[in-house]
Amino acid sequence: MQHKLGYITPVITAFTDDGTLDEAANRAVHDFLIDGGVDGLLLLGSIGEFYAIPHEEQRRLIDLATAHVAGRTHLLVGTGCNSVTETIEMSHYALEAGADGVVVIAPYYFQLSPEDLYHHFDAVATAVTGSIYLYNFPGCTGNPLSAALVRRLAADHPNIVGIKDTLPEMSHTRELIDTILPNRPEFQIYSGLDENFAHNALAGGSGCIAGLSNIYPEVCAAWAKSCRDQDWEASARLQHIIDTLAPLYNITPNFTPILKYAMAWRGVPVAQACRTSCAPLNEAQKQAVDAILQRATALIAEAGLRLLPATRPL
Repeated sequence: MQHKLGYITPVITAFTDDGTLDEAANRAVHDFLIDGGVDGLLLLGSIGEFYAIPHEEQRRLIDLATAHVAGRTHLLVGTGCNSVTETIEMSHYALEAGADGVVVIAPYYFQLSPEDLYHHFDAVATAVTGSIYLYNFPGCTGNPLSAALVRRLAADHPNIVGIKDTLPEMSHTRELIDTILPNRPEFQIYSGLDENFAHNALAGGSGCIAGLSNIYPEVCAAWAKSCRDQDWEASARLQHIIDTLAPLYNITPNFTPILKYAMAWRGVPVAQACRTSCAPLNEAQKQAVDAILQRATALIAEAGLRLLPATRPL
């Protein structure tokens, strides 16, 4: 992937109401995000529910996305598994299908030492020749990737080209920027939280791979452009919109159903069905989402941003 400041969407996976993969809806979602101007898609990330989708279906989704996206934007695929062998197999499959890179999360379940984690990623990077992005999400894996570990992996493997750093504190992401970029200036360091985009950009990072762009790709694309253009007045207005949307993450412990509901609110053809074990949203939760989206819509109108029309009725 070309190294530039950007906003990549960790795209949701669309299912029908009975829980089967909805191929037409997934294509429509990909079109919506590409038309909205985001700088890339991450398929089968945490928001894409990779952990709840069998590998056979993951391969179907990879085939669908690579054929449909067809070079219109950069396409990354999450391929991380607890098993090194499965991670390598899924990484080979995604790259051979046409993905621009793979995103590999740390193993989870047992707590691992830094040397254990090095052994895991070293084995993957040795076996996989394409571009690899590390994925640090210790809140879910329990296994943090320290700056020292990432620096070691980046020094040993040129095909490890970046990292998604999903931590609320920018201090860790800043440490990655400060310790890795002097020796690997092309290394891409993305924040995993929308609110940290501008801070990441100002610190010298690559932007973010974050979920609110599923709902408002136009806002996130405009925010990335404002930072690239150093238009800080526009960036501040757009930050305010994102800050208004950020409480969506706090309505339920797993926010994937919230994102799907919000996308449908906008007219994107997405059912609320998830593979994740979670209860349907109740009326109070839906009303909370509605209120946030109404406030954001008013701010978007004040900013003069043009939103895409709905793709088709649900």
